Amino acid sequence: MRNPQTGVGPQLIAALAADSTLTAKALSEKFGVSRQRVYQLLKASGLKTGNPYLIYRPRQAASPCPRLLTGGVPVRISHSAAGTVSEMLVAADLLARGWHVFFPLVRTTRHDLIATSRDGCRLLRIEVRSGIRRRGAVLFAKKENAACDHYGVVVTGEPTFYQPDLPVP
Repeated sequence: MRNPQTGVGPQLIAALAADSTLTAKALSEKFGVSRQRVYQLLKASGLKTGNPYLIYRPRQAASPCPRLLTGGVPVRISHSAAGTVSEMLVAADLLARGWHVFFPLVRTTRHDLIATSRDGCRLLRIEVRSGIRRRGAVLFAKKENAACDHYGVVVTGEPTFYQPDLPVP
């Protein structure tokens, strides 16, 4: 095993220059130093480390097709913003169907919306998901631990649908 204090820095930088996709783990195993020492040497050399597992990876070009909101307006938005927009669209749809809609005050719940019938006798817990249509089928990710009665699925340019179907309020 090599001594981490002697001459590893230039060899490590040269190895990284030869292969920019090397991980900190691979470099630490190759030179017999800890990952923390790899990060120290890179920082001393003025190299940045982005992802803790990847030393350097060139940024990928931005997607040519921006994320589309329902309504077909092309706007670059984050996944979080898209989720919030989807929640608002499902809430508006539920209100139009005659349900009373409530948003949880804290985000520790395992559902996004609570809907009650007009008389207050029925309560539904709804998890909102964004979906895509592929080959005629709507695909969306289901949560493993979701404590919900229904999924409200928003697909760009289509009406909101629910799985399973909503009862009449």
